[in-house]
Amino acid sequence: MGNMYNKNYINNFSVFNNGDIMTDSYVTKRFNKDIKKLDLPLIRFHDLRHSCASWLLYNGVDLKTVQEILEHAEYSTTANIYAHVAKEKKKQALEKLEF
Repeated sequence: MGNMYNKNYINNFSVFNNGDIMTDSYVTKRFNKDIKKLDLPLIRFHDLRHSCASWLLYNGVDLKTVQEILEHAEYSTTANIYAHVAKEKKKQALEKLEF
């Protein structure tokens, strides 16, 4: 695109080939269309953040790192809202208390 490339959003992840930013509504509509096309269960695009946080924690990534990946200002946001601890992890933690 040369000089016509929009450099206003150069550090953004979601841009079109010409550099224009993808709006939240565009990403949501496209995501829903693709989910339907692939015959997958309908979830909100934002739910992927919950899944990401949970899987990172389940696989041993510490909560502070997850907070930074999700770019939450508050540690408590990640811990209280996004980090859904799997039942298996709870069981493993309780087993460590056995003598």
